[in-house]
Amino acid sequence: MSLTNLQLIFDDIRNTIDNHLSVNKLLGLKIKVRHSHIAASHNSPIGEPTIWRNSKSYAAMSGRIWMRFNNEAEGLWATNIFNKSPYHLGSGGGGDYESPWSAVYKIYYHRFGHAPVHNTLRGGKLFKPVLYGYTFNFWLDDFPEFRKAEQQRDMLRIIGGEPKTKDTLIEWTDTITATIDDEFRWEPESGIVHRKIYNQSTRGI
Repeated sequence: MSLTNLQLIFDDIRNTIDNHLSVNKLLGLKIKVRHSHIAASHNSPIGEPTIWRNSKSYAAMSGRIWMRFNNEAEGLWATNIFNKSPYHLGSGGGGDYESPWSAVYKIYYHRFGHAPVHNTLRGGKLFKPVLYGYTFNFWLDDFPEFRKAEQQRDMLRIIGGEPKTKDTLIEWTDTITATIDDEFRWEPESGIVHRKIYNQSTRGI
C-alpha cells in the first residue's frame, strides 16, 4: 500500500502498534506533527548513520504522539513499540501529557486510584486509562510516496497562501471506549470530581 498522506501513515502507525502488542490493547491514538528538519542524533533515516555530535539534518515530520491502552505490561514495552519500524519515539513516558483523554484520566485516578477497571452506572466496563506520550518523528526519506505527494501539496499550499509548517492533528479512540468515556464523565461523582479539579486549576488566576 502506498502511504501518500498522513491519514494512511496514521493507520499504519496503528497497525504497527497493534502488531507489537500481546497482553494489552490499543484503545486510542493521536499524533500532532509538522514539517521540520531535525538532526539525526538519536535516530536516522533507514541506511543513514545516527551521530550524536555534528549530526546531519534531514527532512522529517515531527511532533508528538499519545497512546492509550487497556492495561499495563511488564518492562519497557512502550518505548520499544516502534523497534524495527520507520517511526521513532523521543522524550516522554507514562502519564497524561495533555492527551485527548485528559479529563477521563484525571477523574478516574481521583475516584479510583490504580483500580484496574470501573463498571459504569450504565453497565460499561471502563479500564483504568493507561496513557503514554512521547515526542515523535518519522523521516521523509523513509516514505518516498508521501514525500512526493507532499511536494505537490506544498505547491497548492503556496498558491493558496497557506503556511507549510502548520500542525496536523489526527486522532482515534476505539468506539466502545469513547462511548464508555462519555458514560463515565456523566456520572454524578465524576461531575463532582471534575468541578473540584477545575476549581483547583483556576485558583490564583
